[in-house]
Amino acid sequence: LLGQQNACRRANRIREYPELHADAVGIGRHQTEAHAQTHNVFQDVFGAKGARAILFQVGRMQAKWGLEENADVANAAKNAMAEMSQIDRAKVILTYTADTISRQLNTRTWVEQEGDVLYYKDEAATHCFGRTSDTPVCHTATGFVAGMVAWAVDNAEWKVEETECMAMGHPCCTF
Repeated sequence: LLGQQNACRRANRIREYPELHADAVGIGRHQTEAHAQTHNVFQDVFGAKGARAILFQVGRMQAKWGLEENADVANAAKNAMAEMSQIDRAKVILTYTADTISRQLNTRTWVEQEGDVLYYKDEAATHCFGRTSDTPVCHTATGFVAGMVAWAVDNAEWKVEETECMAMGHPCCTF
């Protein structure tokens, strides 16, 4: 009974959010607002820890699906990178991803390297559009970057976290 009551409360909380309309689909302001609103719903319903865990896994799945949809290119890249170090493989795949996202969304996304640390930077992070927070909120993007890195380095253990977030007042989101 307690579980049913909690589920009902969560469903009612979701209904409180404004309806997303068909014009919210597509690249642009409407999609960005809808994306950020979805993250707000997850945070409100599941709490910070629950939202972070769920959205991180969503991001990892997005990376997996993107690689599967582009299997020919992904396989060719994997073969070409076979003799590279892990950090070089991660940098190649993240740079390719950043360039692709920059072209598709007409924004600026790029990769920087300092020693053995890579920074994936995004100036148009849709996950935190219009949000303010004391902590990073781009959990789906963190999962996406983690998924791409895991694929590039054959699932070797790498730590991916968001270190700067536009919701916290930074000029870009940095992973």
